[in-house]
Amino acid sequence: MALRRKETIGREPLAETAAARAGPPAIEIGNEGGVIPATLTQPGATRFWLAVILIGLGAGIGAVALSLLLSAVQSWVWPSTNANILDAAARAGAWRHALVLIGAGVVTGVGQIALVQLSSGNSIEITSAIWFSAGRLPALRTLGSALLSVVIVGMGASLGRASFFPEA
Repeated sequence: MALRRKETIGREPLAETAAARAGPPAIEIGNEGGVIPATLTQPGATRFWLAVILIGLGAGIGAVALSLLLSAVQSWVWPSTNANILDAAARAGAWRHALVLIGAGVVTGVGQIALVQLSSGNSIEITSAIWFSAGRLPALRTLGSALLSVVIVGMGASLGRASFFPEA
């Protein structure tokens, strides 16, 4: 009986019989034995690749919806005849800038209070979720935070300094 090595990520390769495998080797991921199928003939491959396609479609539809929400908020808060937000903001008076930013602050405060109440105070600190919850985030709070961020950015408020490396 011939033995072949199974390709793995992050662990020692495992030996198995050549007869037990069909096609190119699959890539084993994680500690739970999950496998990314290399061909459609492997067990579970159809379900796996269908999930990949559906997740991609869902992400694309979500991106379009968030873009439309951003555009709607911008055109409501900064109305313009030529749909140029920069021109609309430049023509607006100082009082409008102040009112819009105060409104964004109120929306943010009320939104955060509502999110904490709806999600029983579950945190969505990404680093903590990765380390302590296997990367799981509370769905309602995460979606609500994303929508709230899009709305306040559309109003012209800053979310803070953008950085790939959080300061300690």
